[in-house]
Amino acid sequence: LVGEDLRAVGLQQVVRAGVESFNRYPDAYGRVLRAALAERHHVESDQVVLGNGSCELILLAGEALLDPGTTVVHAEPSFAIYPHLAAASGAEAIAVPLDDDGGHDLMTMAAYVDERTRLVIVCNPNNPTGVYRSADELERFVEMIPDDVAVLIDEAYHDFVDLAESGRMMSLARRRSNLLVTRTFSKAFGLPGLRVGYGVGGRGWIEALGKVRQP
Repeated sequence: LVGEDLRAVGLQQVVRAGVESFNRYPDAYGRVLRAALAERHHVESDQVVLGNGSCELILLAGEALLDPGTTVVHAEPSFAIYPHLAAASGAEAIAVPLDDDGGHDLMTMAAYVDERTRLVIVCNPNNPTGVYRSADELERFVEMIPDDVAVLIDEAYHDFVDLAESGRMMSLARRRSNLLVTRTFSKAFGLPGLRVGYGVGGRGWIEALGKVRQP
């Protein structure tokens, strides 16, 4: 089976599994999928978090980390959900204009990080411009951010980057406790209706999101 035939069979299996389990609450921790993702990314299961799409993880980050008097730094224009974090928490959004090439102005973003900053978000490749920042640039950026400031790299469009280096942020997330990298099955896998996203990062990140998420 290839192509559409394989996709059709896979979707049939998903639907059949769903119908057979409608009378039961799902596993709140998603243990099977978390274990598979942990194996794929060479981390422990407690370094993986699942979300109702990666959008939920981004919103949970705002709920867990932001309060009035704090700031969240992100690019503008970028994914439209980022301003909602500040609006929901009473925090201040520091929206940094994109660079001339339509990508993140990482140096300016880093310059806005101060004692009030609780969260920095980078969408890479950026939505909606599609501009990709290299792994070298992002590694330098993350090194500039204090260890006690949370950094979220939104890689919803990661699978559309045809460069071997594009997975390095996920590798960095294994070592940097303040870093969370989020991905989704909604885009390249064509499964937005299933609402499955995930993040890989430090255990502190995973615990923080777990404290505010619904069961």
